[in-house]
Amino acid sequence: MRVLVSLRDAEYDKKNLVLLSKLIPQNMLFVLEYDNTARLAVYQVGRVIESEGKPLDEWTLSLSGLNLDAVWDNIVTRVGGVEIAEGRTLDEQLVADEEREKLLRQIERLEKQAWGEKQPRRKWELVEEVRRLKKEVEGN
Repeated sequence: MRVLVSLRDAEYDKKNLVLLSKLIPQNMLFVLEYDNTARLAVYQVGRVIESEGKPLDEWTLSLSGLNLDAVWDNIVTRVGGVEIAEGRTLDEQLVADEEREKLLRQIERLEKQAWGEKQPRRKWELVEEVRRLKKEVEGN
């Protein structure tokens, strides 16, 4: 199902898309239109996945897959720009990507904290934690 949403502002509250997706138990592709540009959005694995905005005329989305589940997975990967690693399902890859993003944000926060730390022992602990998290990111 495709749902066209005309926005009054360029920004919107993602909670509205989540609510619609939960109320209507179907896979839905949202076309968010604002000022002759459009973004595509889908709700998958508890979060809204959104594409970049492009002029309305430039959007083309071809359907491919052997069954409807495969077609939906292809739509989600195109909208979100997701690359599925070998041996993972789409949902597993989305969860892994989200965990990776959280780790990267935590690394960035700890690096800032380490630069501002004056106590050598505490600074060393923060640097070691950053190293451990970087190894964990590389392992994913």
